[in-house]
Amino acid sequence: MRKSTSLAVAVAAVGTVAISAAPAHAATVQRQCGNTVQMCLHYNSSNSGYGAEFGSQSNISSFNPSRNGGVSYLFMAGARGTSGSGYNVWNNAGSAANWSTTRGFRVYFNSGLSGTNDYIPPSVRSNLPLTKNQDASMGWA
Repeated sequence: MRKSTSLAVAVAAVGTVAISAAPAHAATVQRQCGNTVQMCLHYNSSNSGYGAEFGSQSNISSFNPSRNGGVSYLFMAGARGTSGSGYNVWNNAGSAANWSTTRGFRVYFNSGLSGTNDYIPPSVRSNLPLTKNQDASMGWA
């Protein structure tokens, strides 16, 4: 009887620990744009002063936290302003800038680097006529 009582207490204790475990926190990514972070999105379009920025050197297959494991990509204050700082990049970009002098990139309507897209040539700053406030991913062309 003593062994079964000890086992029942041990199982109950393990169950309590598993139930009370704290949930994992999602990651937040904020990066400014520049020579080493060349794909850049801005919160506003050119006629609104561009505003806050988000930059990446790597393809991002989804800005949507529910499709990318909970990562929140956020705009941050930059050289072109603070408007939009702290907002999620997903479906909030108004323009883009390409700091690369050798390759272009695309901003896509859908996650997975697919669907309607805006192409941003090397060394160009541009509004997003097809994906403004409908940006789900971006990647090198």
